[in-house]
Amino acid sequence: MALTKITHQSMPSGSVLQTVSTTYSSETLETNASFSDTGLSLAITPKFSTSKVLVLVHQMAKALDGAGRMNLLRGSTSLEEQYFGNGEGEDWYGCIEVTFLDSPATTSATTYKTQQRTNGAGTVGVNSPVAGCTMTLMEIAV
Repeated sequence: MALTKITHQSMPSGSVLQTVSTTYSSETLETNASFSDTGLSLAITPKFSTSKVLVLVHQMAKALDGAGRMNLLRGSTSLEEQYFGNGEGEDWYGCIEVTFLDSPATTSATTYKTQQRTNGAGTVGVNSPVAGCTMTLMEIAV
C-alpha cells in the first residue's frame, strides 16, 4: 500500500484540517475602560498559509451597573469587538458568542485570545466558574 502525501491541492475546499479547543473557568473582573486579557487564549499552527481559521468563542459574561466590551484578537490584532450589558445602570448576565473566519496567512503558531473592558462605569466580568468558557479553532482548507 502506497502512502500519499496530503497537500493543500489534495484537500477539497472547506475541509477541516485540524481542530484545537480549550476551556477556561477562572473568573476575571475589570473596572477600567482599557482592555485587559480574560485568560481565554488558544494557539494553532496552520498547515498551509492559504488556510482560513474558524474561531468559535463561547464566553459567559456579566456587567454590573453598566456595560462592557469583549475583544477577539489574533496576536495583538483586533478582529472583532462585541458590546454586552444594558448600559442602564442595571446588572446584566449573559453569554457572548463569537464566530469569526480569519485569514492569518501563516504557518507559524498563531494565538487567539479575548479581552474585556468597561464602557466607562461599573464592573464587567467573564469566565463564570460555574459555566466555563470555551474557544475552538478550526483550520479550514481553501
